[in-house]
Amino acid sequence: MEAFRAHNFKVGFYHSVIDWHHPEFPVDGLHPMRENLAFREAAKNRDIAKYRTYLHGQTRAADPIWAHRHYVVRLLVCGSRLGLVQGQRAEDWDSARLMQMVRELHPNILVNDRLGIGGDLKTPEQYQPAGK
Repeated sequence: MEAFRAHNFKVGFYHSVIDWHHPEFPVDGLHPMRENLAFREAAKNRDIAKYRTYLHGQTRAADPIWAHRHYVVRLLVCGSRLGLVQGQRAEDWDSARLMQMVRELHPNILVNDRLGIGGDLKTPEQYQPAGK
């Protein structure tokens, strides 16, 4: 990143607060390995606080940021099963502090609404809003 910045390039990224590959990301109701009992057992002591520290550090390193998604509860349809599953919440990411840090680092930045606490613009996914 420093090589880009040395030439006055901004370093930004499309950032997902969800990182299922990180060794501290909990196996929640939406994790792709949630049905694998051996994986869940091996991952039972994962610590969202450690993951949050990593997430905030990665965010601090970027210039502009576009958050990918936040999730709380989703309707899950799988074969004949239908149910609600719980994922991580804005509190797990400490979204308010994350947003504050981003705005301190980049006062003129536009942030989308994918941290679960609102933002400067709406970015609907999987639907088209009827109006403003």
